[in-house]
Amino acid sequence: MHEDSSWGFKVKVPSGWEKIPLKVNERWIIGKYMCDRSYVGEEGWNHKPDMKIVVFPEEVKKKKGSYEAKKTEENADTEGFEIKFKYKSYPDYLKGNFAGGGWFFSLEEEGEVAGIKVTRYEAKVEKLVNQKRRIIAWVYHLPDADIAVSFEVLEVRYRKLKGLVYGALKSFRLAERTGPSPMQKTAATL
Repeated sequence: MHEDSSWGFKVKVPSGWEKIPLKVNERWIIGKYMCDRSYVGEEGWNHKPDMKIVVFPEEVKKKKGSYEAKKTEENADTEGFEIKFKYKSYPDYLKGNFAGGGWFFSLEEEGEVAGIKVTRYEAKVEKLVNQKRRIIAWVYHLPDADIAVSFEVLEVRYRKLKGLVYGALKSFRLAERTGPSPMQKTAATL
């Protein structure tokens, strides 16, 4: 289970999937996992499915460019510190971050999971690639942020992994928050 007490949610991680350390410059990504096995595609290439959890804070979505912390009495030690959230939505994130070939959205629909509004996306990666892939992402709309949970799998293995992927996506729940909102953290803790 991936539980994030700062943003107030939890989601099931497929059994055996390994947690991947985050890069310092990936502040919008709050969780990464990789499958414990690789799958061979039609073209003979190996691919390990992955799961990413990406945050889009409401404060960032309202502003142009990246979010910059301002000095106040509550966060006096953050003066001049820039919080680099580059993207305002999941489509924006995919456009700016996915360099794995030509892709297009094959599905975009609204729904609900456990009383939480969710936007469901599926993207097919078919052009300029060695292997066709599918990206399945559900964006959960919380009061102060959108949380996207996405999976990337080989198109030829989609049917085999579909139950695992959708089981994890349907497991998303709100959790108790501890401490201040992540947007109120100081430079030292970010």
